[in-house]
Amino acid sequence: MSLRAPRPPLRVMQEQRAREAAKAVEEYAASGRATEAKTERLRALRLAREAANDSSKMSKTNR
Repeated sequence: MSLRAPRPPLRVMQEQRAREAAKAVEEYAASGRATEAKTERLRALRLAREAANDSSKMSKTNR
């Protein structure tokens, strides 16, 4: 006698795979959105820092 559990019907397995795939796609998309948001924030910080450095250089040369 085999003690293995009976396999679920093919339709059930396909539905489960489809749910898992949809979840994986959503996680991938969320990761991409988070990366884009972080990149935008860091770019804004860099540009602000560069602008501050440029303005301080200009004020030093005008003295």
